[in-house]
Formats: sequence, structure tokens, C-alpha cells
Amino acid sequence: MTAALAPIGIGLMAGGQVLGGIAGLQSANANARAAEAEGDMLLRDGVATAERVRNQARMVQGEAVAAQGASGFQLGTGSAIDVLLENAINAEVDIMTARTRGENARAAKRTEAANMRAAGRMALVQGLIGAAASVGMGAASGAFGGGGAAAAPTSSGGLLAPAAVGGGTGIPGWGGLPGIGGMGSFG
Repeated sequence: MTAALAPIGIGLMAGGQVLGGIAGLQSANANARAAEAEGDMLLRDGVATAERVRNQARMVQGEAVAAQGASGFQLGTGSAIDVLLENAINAEVDIMTARTRGENARAAKRTEAANMRAAGRMALVQGLIGAAASVGMGAASGAFGGGGAAAAPTSSGGLLAPAAVGGGTGIPGWGGLPGIGGMGSFG
């Protein structure tokens, strides 16, 4: 009875590994989408900050021009123009800094998303490999009937090593399981 349940157990184990890999992929993709959305939000924040800085700079420039005019400076000449030019340069540096921070934050989140997607693909591959290994080990142990070339009962009830069964590849430790790419199976 136990031998009849072995294929079911192996199938459930393999199915669980595949489902685990799929779940890992789906989770990683969802996290990647969230990271990209966060990156987009950080870029929008950077653009908004740049606009606030630009508006603030315009107000400061206007106030500076008004103050210069009120104090008798000749507008557009000498030190008056130097002050306005320095204010404009500082404002542009602040604007570029705000935008660059937003763009860099977005790029970092996109890289994070790409890494998450790669990890999800790896989780899927690991699940598939684990499932294939479970099925292969089950086949090698004779769990699917037919005994396989990888193990055979001895007269004492134990199992013989693959090379002892015969019909293998001639390489010690390899059985000759037909239909598995002609490579046999590890013993």
C-alpha cells in the first residue's frame, strides 16, 4: 500500500515546488510593480519640488528688483544686476538638484524592480528544478513502478547500487534510465 502512495507523494511534492516557484515569481512581480510606482511618485515629487523652488525664486527676484528700485539703485546695471544674476543661478542649481534627486530616486526604484523580477524568475526556475529532481528521484527509486535501472531489490530486501544492476552507461554511479535524454540518472 505504501508503494502505491509513493507516486502520489512525489507528485504532490513536485507540484508544491512548482506552485512555490510560481508564487515567488508572482510576489516578486507585484513587489517590482510597487517599486516602479514608488519611483514614479518620487520623480513627480522631484518635479513638484523643482516647481516650488522656481516659483520661490521668481518671488525672491521680484522682491529684489523692487527693493533695489526703492533704494535708488539703477536697475539692470552694476551690482544690482550681479545680485539678480547670482539669485537666478542659485535658483537654477536648486531646481536642477530637485529634479536630479527625483530622477535618481526613480532610477534606483527601477533597478530595485528589475532585481525583484530577476529573483522571481530564479524562484520559478528553482521550483521547476526541484520538481524535476523530485520526479527524477522517484523514478530512480522505482516509485512509479518498473523499478527503474537505478535501484533493484536484493535477496536481503536492500537495494543494489546503480552500477550493480547492469544496463547502465558503463560510468560508475550512473544508471541507465531510458528516456531521460540518454544521460541516465545519478546514483
